[in-house]
Amino acid sequence: MSSLKRRAEGSPHRGDDANTELAEARPVSAFAAARQRALEISSGYVGVAFKAVELELSSEQPFPSSSNSNPAEDANPKHDLDEENDSPEEISRVDSPLTTWKGNQTDILTDAHKELIVQLRHRETIVNIGVYDIVVESGAVILNGAVLKAKNSPQRVFALCTHSLPVVEAIGASVVCFKTCPSMELLEQLSDLFSKIGAIKKEGEYHRSFVMAYRNIGDELKRSLIPVAALSPSLILKLCITKYPRIMIAGTKLSGKNTYANCSINHMLTSLGDDPVVSVFYLDLDTTKPEYTPQGQVALVQVRKLNFGPPYTHPAPMPDDGKDNHIIWSHCMPLNAVTEYPEYFFLCVSNLIDRYEALRSYHSKAILVINTPAWALGNDLDPFLRTISHIRPTSISYFFSGKRDGRPDEQFLGPVRAACEKDGIDFSPIEAHPNAIPLRTDSRLANMHMLSYFHCEDLDEVNGQRIYNATTLSQTNPWEVRYGADPLESLDFIGVLMLSEWTDASCIATILNGSLITIVETSDPAIQAQYGRLPRTPEDVTIRAHYGPSSPIPARLAGIPYFPPDQNNVVTPLDPGKTKVVCTALIRGFDAQNQSLEVLVPSTHSTLLADLDPKKTVLVFGCCEHPTWAYLEDTHFDQMTRKNGVMGLNPDKEAAWRVGKSGIIMGPWVADAEEVEGWGKLHMLRKLRRFK
Repeated sequence: MSSLKRRAEGSPHRGDDANTELAEARPVSAFAAARQRALEISSGYVGVAFKAVELELSSEQPFPSSSNSNPAEDANPKHDLDEENDSPEEISRVDSPLTTWKGNQTDILTDAHKELIVQLRHRETIVNIGVYDIVVESGAVILNGAVLKAKNSPQRVFALCTHSLPVVEAIGASVVCFKTCPSMELLEQLSDLFSKIGAIKKEGEYHRSFVMAYRNIGDELKRSLIPVAALSPSLILKLCITKYPRIMIAGTKLSGKNTYANCSINHMLTSLGDDPVVSVFYLDLDTTKPEYTPQGQVALVQVRKLNFGPPYTHPAPMPDDGKDNHIIWSHCMPLNAVTEYPEYFFLCVSNLIDRYEALRSYHSKAILVINTPAWALGNDLDPFLRTISHIRPTSISYFFSGKRDGRPDEQFLGPVRAACEKDGIDFSPIEAHPNAIPLRTDSRLANMHMLSYFHCEDLDEVNGQRIYNATTLSQTNPWEVRYGADPLESLDFIGVLMLSEWTDASCIATILNGSLITIVETSDPAIQAQYGRLPRTPEDVTIRAHYGPSSPIPARLAGIPYFPPDQNNVVTPLDPGKTKVVCTALIRGFDAQNQSLEVLVPSTHSTLLADLDPKKTVLVFGCCEHPTWAYLEDTHFDQMTRKNGVMGLNPDKEAAWRVGKSGIIMGPWVADAEEVEGWGKLHMLRKLRRFK
């Protein structure tokens, strides 16, 4: 963007601040029976697909197996699962093994501060908590579906308790090295959501970034320790028989479908024999819990790297990085898009499928994995059936749990089965593999995802891992995106597209302040022709009443170009065939004096803003929830630094900082519990906006 500029270093001026609801979501109920079933299913992850690997390694066994089991006989482990489970209270106390490796001294080759090298016998498993690099020195292991051999490079594993823990399982006799490495604890300085999710540090002991977990109970912090559920790789191979397979994965919440998708891709990238795959295409339709993009997008992603961590460990691919995953194309998607913007949703899906089709000629085996959100199998199956007709998958893997909403799954599956039979789609019902009872609610995991996205600053040139910074967003130099009246001199975008419940145009500045937006580039001539011609927001009477009749601030906060609604007060989305997402950004505040928005993007995405054309740029609101994590960063950072005996933030008087009763610095949008109690118990949301 030729006129777009970043504020000079050394002047991290704080703009206007925003406040939103900080209500915490209710914790998810702990279904102990499902947790126990996941533990039982998780044991023994060696399938038919690995027979070739075992035969290949049979001539180089470093030591004999401790059991008389035959790998071929163990290819399909059987589990005697009771259909009638005990009560949740009883099962929650069942002690189940995680690590089956015995830890004998003869099996420990190196036990040092920075690494642990061990010998594993066939089918022995190790489950760690924390972050580590894994290197297979001899033999082979399976990890989250991937087959790792001695020739493979080190892989970073994020075994964090917010999700199911990865299981390292030996295929034959193997020697494995676990190396300590930087974890995500730097982000603990910005949010307590990142605390107590990895290995626990103990006073007086040398500390690795990981610790071995032997059983599912007994954790010092009483966390839910559940291994990744075992899934048959033979099913994955069957789905990949066709030349261009399109594998759709569906299921309800916590059914294990996301784990299955990740394990499937890992397996495809490492275990397709004579026809290896260097990448897999991933169509992510889950806008609230995406795997490789920020929230609020449907995306077609080219997956090149193995996945051994929760989504917040890889919140978005690095732009123009040939080794990282790559977003082929993505579209912004409003909240509740399927119910409020259904046609737009299906146009976006069709556009992404067309782009996948265009790429097939460049790839010998263009495998497409489609992840559907949990709503796809709700009471109304019409959106899901329409999605099937738009995507035309070769197979559907559906994770069922027996009953849903008190009714048998078959009542929901009947129409799906019929649609599959009609179109010749292979339908594979799979018993649900419930994973860990979440340590964090969905809303908090979403906050972790976005915080990780905004604080990632680069990739390490040596190991290709993400580097994070702990600078609060309030102290980060923003981009100045101008909305002045002169298009030739002071207008850096076409307009704001409000894909949300329409409100009075005078309130747009207040709504945008402190919100997440999606920056979109359009090639539509009709939209580009609106540059400098769209209506401008009028002055907000409530802001005028606050600042008084003589203040120039309310007038300078007005004048933001916006796309007007139709006669039904609905703003029409942009044509998906002529638009693409550039990145997700945060409007930290307004600079009323210069009539500009203070926009923050990750430093990894800064070049994307520098290259934007104002006449092709649209700012879209309504695709992401409010960034409550960003509002609390300064308070948490100040609290953490003072707790560690370091000087905290140095508040700027112009930023209206204040000190809480505990002595901790709080921004103007943060209040402590006692202060909130003083407001009275009114059931209403108070949004405190501040401009300068």
